[in-house]
Amino acid sequence: AEIPKKEKHPYLKAWGATPWPWTLTVGISPFVATEGRVRGLNTFVFQFEGASYEDEAGSARLLKAFHAAHAPETTEFAAIHPLARYEDLESGDYNPAVTLGPMFAGVYWANFLGRGHLEQFDRKMLEQLPSDQVEWVDGGKGLFLVVTPRLADATTPAVEAEMKRLTEVFRAARK
Repeated sequence: AEIPKKEKHPYLKAWGATPWPWTLTVGISPFVATEGRVRGLNTFVFQFEGASYEDEAGSARLLKAFHAAHAPETTEFAAIHPLARYEDLESGDYNPAVTLGPMFAGVYWANFLGRGHLEQFDRKMLEQLPSDQVEWVDGGKGLFLVVTPRLADATTPAVEAEMKRLTEVFRAARK
């Protein structure tokens, strides 16, 4: 679709019903050629029915796609979490954001931090993160953090307590 020229922060939206209902909303900020960068945030919000990803096998498929979609050179921050709880955490326990809302408010079920975001943290302090939940990629240029293997567990009290604890590790590691 053509982006209307008059809009300051245009959004493109797509949706479908196969194999389940989904929507994709893309926010595009203007590129400032003289500065060589975008003024604002480009955002991609993909919403879909998560029931088929809640078990261990489905969660593994979703995480494989998440890993394939994000790399340090293409993504500054990304996360996956059930939407209602994501919004509750973002406006509640994760307010103010660890770095910049709507990006890294706090730790969610699956997280990726890339170039432009990792530089905001003391790497030595991030070594406190549990090694079974963390995967450094591209020689430490990117960080995947998955709190629990199953999406269905993401909103349980025990997992949310761990997400909040990990959020505090990131808060303490801010430069």
